[in-house]
Formats: sequence, C-alpha cells, structure tokens
Amino acid sequence: MGVPRSVRLLPILPLLAVCCGPVLGALNCSRTYDSNVQCGLPVLHPSALPKQPSEALRGEFPWHVAIYQIEYRIPVYSCGGSLVSNRYVLTAAHCVVNSNNGYTLSPDSFLLQVGYHELGLVVEGCSQERGVRRVYVHPEFRTGTYRHDLALLELERPVRFNDRVLPVCLDTEEDDPVSFYRQIGKVPGWGYTEFDEVSTCLRMTEVPTVNYTRCLASNPEVFSNTIYDGMFCAGYANGTNVCNGDSGGGFVTFRQGRWELQGIVSFTALRDAEMAVCDTKQYAAFVKLRYYRGWIGSVLDGSWQWSKSDKLVQLDGDGPPGMQPEMPTDCGKRRITTMPLIVNGVRSVAGEWPWHAAVFAVSKRSREYRCGGTLVSQRYILTAASCAADWHHRKRPYVVQLGQHQLWEGSLTGREVRVLGVESSGDSTLALLKLEVSVEYDDYIQPICLPSAVPARNQTDAVGERIGLIAGYGQTDPDGDPSAYLQAALMPIVDSGLCVIYRIFDKHEEHRMFCAGHGNGTNACRGDQGGGFYEVSPQGVWTLTGVIGKINLYRKRCDPYGYVGLANVLHYLEWIADRVRSALAGAVPDTVQPPAGPKGHHSKGCRRKHHHHGSHKRKGGGSRESGSSEDSNESRERSITSSVKNVMQAKVDLVKDIHGAAGSTVKKIFG
Repeated sequence: MGVPRSVRLLPILPLLAVCCGPVLGALNCSRTYDSNVQCGLPVLHPSALPKQPSEALRGEFPWHVAIYQIEYRIPVYSCGGSLVSNRYVLTAAHCVVNSNNGYTLSPDSFLLQVGYHELGLVVEGCSQERGVRRVYVHPEFRTGTYRHDLALLELERPVRFNDRVLPVCLDTEEDDPVSFYRQIGKVPGWGYTEFDEVSTCLRMTEVPTVNYTRCLASNPEVFSNTIYDGMFCAGYANGTNVCNGDSGGGFVTFRQGRWELQGIVSFTALRDAEMAVCDTKQYAAFVKLRYYRGWIGSVLDGSWQWSKSDKLVQLDGDGPPGMQPEMPTDCGKRRITTMPLIVNGVRSVAGEWPWHAAVFAVSKRSREYRCGGTLVSQRYILTAASCAADWHHRKRPYVVQLGQHQLWEGSLTGREVRVLGVESSGDSTLALLKLEVSVEYDDYIQPICLPSAVPARNQTDAVGERIGLIAGYGQTDPDGDPSAYLQAALMPIVDSGLCVIYRIFDKHEEHRMFCAGHGNGTNACRGDQGGGFYEVSPQGVWTLTGVIGKINLYRKRCDPYGYVGLANVLHYLEWIADRVRSALAGAVPDTVQPPAGPKGHHSKGCRRKHHHHGSHKRKGGGSRESGSSEDSNESRERSITSSVKNVMQAKVDLVKDIHGAAGSTVKKIFG
C-alpha cells in the first residue's frame, strides 16, 4: 500500500549542497531558546502556499526530523517525523516496526537528525543528531492494516532549540467540525520527487483535506478496508502529493498565528506495485491526531504544547479557494456533506443522508428498531416489505425517525412521525409506509429522487461500471447490536450470479433484484434492510435505485465478506408512482414543521419552497410527538442557529466526489 521503502543514501559529498536553494532570512543558530519556547512559531515565516511541490526554505519547518534506521552500522534514511517537544518526536508506527513480524525495532536501531535541510549535510551549530531512548507504538497498531499508525520516539537527550530546531503545536480539538474537511495544509519531506528519486533537499507541498466519500470513491480497493475515524485523506489527485520517504512526516496548518500538527503521513496507493512506488495521482492517508489526543498526552506527560482554535484555512470545493458551486434546489441533493463505511463502515453526521429514515415498532413500554427506509415524498417512506411484517400480523404501531444520525438520542434536527398505513408490493418485496402527517423539508430532511421511467437496464451491463452508497443503523459487528450512529458505505454493483451462488436470492428473482458488494469485509448487516442504494448523476443528484432486501448470512450471522441483494426500484416504479402520485402532485396542509432556522436562512425542497418554523417539544424520557410546538421558539432558534454554524453547508458537487475517482475498479457511475 505504498509504504515508503528505505532508500540507501550515497556518501555525503559537498556536491549535494548545490542542489538546494540559497539561505533566505536571518537564521542565527547560536541563538538558543529554553524548553518553554512557544510551539509552532518558526523564525522564518513561510510565504504563500505554492500549489506544486517545491523546495522548502531553510528553517521553514524547524520541527521536521529525518529518521534513519541503522543497518549493519550504516544509517539508512527511512521516514520523517515531527518534533513536539525537546524530547519527543511523533512519526508513523510502520516506520518503527519490523514489517515482516510486526515487532517494534529496538531504540538503538534509530538515528534522528534535526535542523537539517540537506539530508546528511551537517551545518555547524544548527543541525543536531540524537539517538532514541524509547519507542512508543500505539497499542492497537497491527502491521498491514495501517489503522492507528502512530508512534512516539523519546530521545536519548533533549535537543537544543535554536532558529533551525523548534517544536510544532499539536492539534487536540475534541470535536470534529465539518470544516476540518475543507482545510489546506503543508507537508514537508525528503520523499520521492517526480523522478522517483529521494530528494536530498527538504521539499514541501500544499494539499487539501478531502471528505471520506470522495476518498473512498477514488479507490475503493485501497480505502474501503483502511479508512476509519482516526484517519483522513488529502491531496489533489493530480500528481501533487506525498510519496515514498514522506511517511511519518507532518501535515500542518496555520491557525491563529502558529503552525499546528494535524496529521501524520501514513500510506498511499501504489503506481508500480513491483517497484513499490507511490501513485501521486491518488489521495494519501494521514493519521488524524485529534483522534489520539488521549494516548499522545499519556505518553508525553506534559512535555508538549497544543493549540486550540476553530479558525481554519478553508478550501471550498475541488478547485482553488473561492469557488462557490451553486447550492442544490431539487430532490436528491444534500444540504450537508462531510465525511460521509454498516460492517466496517464510517460514521455519518446529521443531514448527510437527509432521506434516510429509521423505522421503529412501538408499544406502551418499549420501542424496537426494525429497519431503514427512504423518504420519497412528504407522506411516504419506501422500505422492504419484511420490515413491516408486524404491522400486518399484529397491528403493531410504527413510527419513523427522520433528520437524525443517532438512533437513540434525540436532536433539534430530528423528527418522529407515526405511520398511518402500510401497503406492500404484489410480490411482497417492497412496502410503502404512509405517514400520519406530511413532513416539511429542511437541511436535515430531504426526499431522494426516483429513477426515470425508462426500460430497465440489464444489471449485467452495470457490473464494474456503477457504484452506489448504502446507509443504515445495522449491526457493525456480526454479533452486535444496531449501530448507535448512522453508517454509510460505498458498494459496486456486481454480477447477480454471485448473489445466486451465495443463496442471497434465487435465479428467477434476477429480473427484480440486483447484487452489490466488495466481498472484502464491508457489507450490509441485520438492521440495514429497507435502507436505500443511492447513485449520483453527473449533475450531482442522488437517485434511489435499490432497496436493501436480502443480506448474506453465514451460520445465521451476517457475513461481512459477502454481498447484498437489492430490490430494483425501477422494476417497482409504476407501483410506487400509483401509490404516491397524490403526495408528489402537491403540498398537504397537515405538515410536521421543521425547527427554526437562522435569520434569513431558507431551504428549497423538491420543486417546492418551504420555510422554517418552530421545532418540536421533547416529551418524556426519549420520545417526541408529532405536530408543531408553540413554546420557546426563540430559544430553539438560538440553539439551531448555533448548531447550523458548526456545520458547513454543502458547497461541493458530489459528482466530483465519486465520478472523478472511480479509477480502475469502477469505470463510470450511474450510466
């Protein structure tokens, strides 16, 4: 997976010095600082961020460290690292473990260089070398997985701070704001250049962070089993990115007047598997440091500094700063997009999949989560018929939860609506839940589009060409409970014969079912039934093309390495249209009102404009009742305004999130 291989250095010759640029700025290495020096403040302040890799200025990244592994008494450059105090260096775990057996290398296997610009070229009074006293590897790191790819090196003796050797601040934000995925930052390193050679001079590049959906879609084969909450992706996917030799180096952003370490270079996809050379036209994965603030703090034990700020350098969209794509105005458009995998999935946030519904069966004393569903109009939820079995047999009341990303916790953005009636398709595959009252659309509740009424395409033609997304609260562990948070996963359409072989559905059902999945550990599980399979058009509009109907079971447990059977919505389109035509034709007066929005804020729904009104009053310990609330509107408006301010509205056309990055696995998406 593109782990930088160690590259032997030639003997250091004076000739190496001429490759690097001139000294800029006044750097005085004889000027030293005590251990309490302010972090993230280089003496030489960088200029504007370049868009292409370039040589760093001397002293621009005084925290960047060269890590050598000693082989047969010869130091071999291996990785980068970041100085976070006068005694500790933060790097990637795979840089300090034996890749063959997973054992941590002994401290005397390392030599660290700080204050260097040219690899191995000593600058009297500026550069320093240190041995390692102790190696701390994150306890959950396992070779080959790249999760928890984080390590700390304790130096044999403290470094002396000077103009070329200074610590960087650590990002220790507890929250994970949406704006994290709109940052740009700098990554220094001595990694491979465009000529596939180690750079002898310290170089740097500017890369933007990208959200999880875009990262996963760019290369599902690489990222579907590796991406998780403790990592993020960054890069332009255009040849500007980190490469071999950059591992362990830091991703830094400039916040409130100082540089802050937000990530550690972990891995990239390979361009040449035989030569183990990185592919700079794909995104790189970084360890997200705020996710590990507790572990880092326990090791450093106060010998570090941090910076806390919500002011981020932001990048809107896929282009240069300042691009403002149009806001969505139709069905199938998300108002909120962040990071958007079900088993081995990634957590979503409120409003990210605004058409997803959670279906509960309720009684006087309890409520039972049953299935997922999809909002197709103000009055109807489309789900699997198996989800509504209790309604038909025992007349058990149902409620539908909308606008939330947490299953059991209420929120200002969420609403519950009782189900008035249930109607199943003739073959008992799908069901439509008719809501007691209509819902109003807002940033957190939106309908998804239905496919056009055209002859159904042969799903065999879609194999390897189309990829969709499923969302749900199903089990994230084959033996576990439903997920407390909404999870999402990208899935390619595969040959329906795989589902027949795995006995997910029968061959005679192929005309109304299709098959999807990776077969690699990411799959739907119990509780995901009824949820939708969404595809995105070139215009960025999301369409419901499938409904999760049948999951892969192995010994009565869901199989994360199997596939999922989906009902083809196009096959049932006429039935759906007949049942919901009246609701799609116009608004209905008995509506569930959304919470108040910020002043001057309006949302556009599916071909109709709606305004925000008062939110619902919570009732009892965890339930809510339908209907409008008449009290505390001003208080709720303040609360929802604060919430909305913390969530950036979508400014990125998601066609670029998925269409531009399917790579060799997926040739094109949605047609």
